[in-house]
Amino acid sequence: AGEFGFMGAVRAPLFATENRASATVDDKLVADLKTVFALFENAKTFGSLIKVPPGLSARLPMIAEAVHNLVTDPHLAGQQIAIAVNVFVVQAIALAQHYDAVVTNPPYMGQKFYNSTLKAFVESHYDEAKGDLYGCFMLRNLAAAKPGGTVGMITIPNWMFLSSFESLRERLVDSETIVSLIQNGRGVWGPDFGSCSFILRRYLVPDHVGAYRRLFTRPGMVSSSDELEARFLTAATYHTCQRDLKAIPGCPIAFWVTPKERDRYRHGQTLAAV
Repeated sequence: AGEFGFMGAVRAPLFATENRASATVDDKLVADLKTVFALFENAKTFGSLIKVPPGLSARLPMIAEAVHNLVTDPHLAGQQIAIAVNVFVVQAIALAQHYDAVVTNPPYMGQKFYNSTLKAFVESHYDEAKGDLYGCFMLRNLAAAKPGGTVGMITIPNWMFLSSFESLRERLVDSETIVSLIQNGRGVWGPDFGSCSFILRRYLVPDHVGAYRRLFTRPGMVSSSDELEARFLTAATYHTCQRDLKAIPGCPIAFWVTPKERDRYRHGQTLAAV
């Protein structure tokens, strides 16, 4: 009812004018606002995974100005509705922004916990990373960064190795640049599932040599914050060419593999092929 009340308030002045150009502008505003409403239909479920289409993004400044004029018009019957609609426009502007740097610790949820609405949305917009919400946010953060911008994240490390994230890894290696990555192991949040922190740049340098460190000596070990800090300062740094990450089938982020071992994958025969 609120939407139709506002639409009526927008359209009302059109019936009193013969200016067809004005009518077209107002009709376009109504169509744009319907598009904005549709974006946020499931906002409580999708959150900032919502992406604003480029065409709508380009029109948002004009939409915002038009809605502001309606909000500040004391003679408009639907002024209170216009004020409510402005909230959606402001949110759309925030989601359409592009940033020099995006830094996050994203939300986590495995795909088996998705409801049907979220599952359909993720498969439609983030299929390469559908294994977990944090993977979807890796792609969303890259989309929010300007070309050449930086994305810094801390996540669970299973995207580095599991087959369910193979498409995501290939996308990153083929389209972005891994500047650096630290495999923290367990302990950043106590006896957790492990974590890794990394920096991506939104441009591709295939021969970029990234800096990688591992802060544990055996799988599953849990370290205190002091121990992790000490290891960060003393751990060996692996310098790995991004192109070489694709030498191993499945493109795992196996930064510690030696050039000799990679050559075995390049020129040898895998057990899978036997």
